[in-house]
Amino acid sequence: MDDILYIKEAMTLLKYRHYTSFSRWCRRNEVKIFREHGGKRNYVIYVIFHQARLKYAIEYLKSKYHFNWQSFLPGSNPHQKSNGTDINENKGITMNITLEKENYYQSRLNKFISEL
Repeated sequence: MDDILYIKEAMTLLKYRHYTSFSRWCRRNEVKIFREHGGKRNYVIYVIFHQARLKYAIEYLKSKYHFNWQSFLPGSNPHQKSNGTDINENKGITMNITLEKENYYQSRLNKFISEL
């Protein structure tokens, strides 16, 4: 599924090392942690996770730019190209996101933001 983000990947994005810190962040930001049926891997829904990460930035942009706030979101510039993401490169943990997957997530996020 492309709509989910496994906990290990989500913890890497937030730069958390311990699951308890990550689960506390999820509780505070109202992100539900799910468990695979018949498995032991936990995951979150990507769009909800990403919305929680950008919550304060969205509030700030809405207060400062009012109607034009969506154009100031990171990654919302159509002329901006992305070639993947390296996370925690100094610690040897890298996560490459393919351009197609990134575009898919960006379109889902844009749809979610337009509904706000």
